[in-house]
Amino acid sequence: MDGENWYGYANNNPVKYVDPNGLESYEVIQSLINREKSVERAREYKNIAAESNAKGRSQYEAGRKEYNKIEEKVIRFNNERERFIKKYYNSNKKNSIPVEQSKYRITCGNTDAHKGRTQGGVNKNRFVTDYAADEGTPVFTTAKTEFKTNAQRWSYNDSSFSSQTVTLEDGEEVTVHTYGKGYGFRINGTIENGTINVWFAHGNPNSIVAKDFAILQMMAKEAELQGFTLPENTQIMEIGLTGLTTGPHLHCEEDIK
Repeated sequence: MDGENWYGYANNNPVKYVDPNGLESYEVIQSLINREKSVERAREYKNIAAESNAKGRSQYEAGRKEYNKIEEKVIRFNNERERFIKKYYNSNKKNSIPVEQSKYRITCGNTDAHKGRTQGGVNKNRFVTDYAADEGTPVFTTAKTEFKTNAQRWSYNDSSFSSQTVTLEDGEEVTVHTYGKGYGFRINGTIENGTINVWFAHGNPNSIVAKDFAILQMMAKEAELQGFTLPENTQIMEIGLTGLTTGPHLHCEEDIK
């Protein structure tokens, strides 16, 4: 037959061969196999996409539930903080010292009794005051104070009972029997927008306020907060007899950064 070969695309056998893409001829059977493979591959990709979407939706739902849980914990913490302030804030206290005016006497300031740790020593930016008072005397914040979620703790993580030797200012050595070492049971925080560290030491770990503060601190941690603030003149502890001390008193220390 003269003229164009209309069946060249199918190797002159259009019954046996096909060329669906205009690029290369395939046997009809092989073409059907290829098509079936393409369909199977398409189904596989569809299933993968569906599984991926389902997994994505599942992860989103899990994330949203976790977020809601944290939000609930934050709300519970804020409620507990308001309860704490309502219980321990002293609106009648007008000064900015940690102990009420009539309930203490200053036994030590920036002197050699705190060797090398105050203005009288190597640290010129540290100020220390010891307020002698009865056990159970309330201790208050001296300004708006920020506390971390580990602010309340034992010095050196040691609450054991021990005997320790202390040298008094006149050189006399005395043996004291207390729980804990160093600062004993204490709380630390920051004031003045974080520019001053403040320590309240030798507290009573068995007081109601100590337990309430521990609950507040724990709830802040569970809510994944970095810390929390309490206003000036809010009670945070009671004077105790813990750590290295010869008698009940508050050791208040401020360290300017």
